[in-house]
Amino acid sequence: PRVNTHIDGFWIDEFETTNADFERFVEASGYVTLAERDSAGGAVFENGQWRLDPTATWRTPFGADGPHAQPHQPVVQVTHADALAYARWRGRDLPTEGEWEAAARGGIAGAEYAWGSSSRLEDGRPGANHWQGVFPVLNTDEDGFPTLAPVGCFPPNPYGLYDMPGNVWDVTLRRGH
Repeated sequence: PRVNTHIDGFWIDEFETTNADFERFVEASGYVTLAERDSAGGAVFENGQWRLDPTATWRTPFGADGPHAQPHQPVVQVTHADALAYARWRGRDLPTEGEWEAAARGGIAGAEYAWGSSSRLEDGRPGANHWQGVFPVLNTDEDGFPTLAPVGCFPPNPYGLYDMPGNVWDVTLRRGH
């Protein structure tokens, strides 16, 4: 639900956290994500439904039989605790829900989408990587990405932040006041 809230000034990363970023953290710290512990795995969307796959991790986001994580794609299959460990390693924090919403909207209040009132940009292209078509039956991939898009390939919002809507559930770091 919409609520009015006061948000103090803060800094937030321009891009989603990439697999390459997360890999540096894992290599430097020896961190093991929840999905990797005891083959906990993660949720994979396949054939119109979600299923738990014990082999799905940030390294194999679609499970062992799917494509491996690409360096310039956003990291997925991480929990809040995993994201917080990464943020703390970077000397940062995770944004609150209100901070993330304010950053995602880029100063555009009251619009349905972070870039305006239409799901499309002014030139007619989709404004973000998201499902196009009848969910969950048909994804037309009109945006050119059947699954994950590389970080930063859609235009930034008015604050200069990339991929705030669409693509994935984000690991975007807050950088203090």
